[in-house]
Amino acid sequence: MTTSCPRAEQFEALARQRTGLEDFGDAALRAGLMAFAESMGEEVWPWMTDAARAVATEYVTHVLATRLRLVADRKAHPDQRRKRYLRR
Repeated sequence: MTTSCPRAEQFEALARQRTGLEDFGDAALRAGLMAFAESMGEEVWPWMTDAARAVATEYVTHVLATRLRLVADRKAHPDQRRKRYLRR
């Protein structure tokens, strides 16, 4: 396991590698991810076990991979965004 916390770019690369997709959509996501990764690296990473680091890395990668799939799906089906779904 890596001794330093992954940077935002590394988390993005892991998600891209997992999905084969590139577009995260709105660039504003990046600022939040950068702040999160920096904060995690400074505030909790040094005290995490290797297992906890692996879980945290997997979780962030999973969330970003889901984001990549969502953006790709919305591009492939733009008409679905405008539909209203009724609750029963």
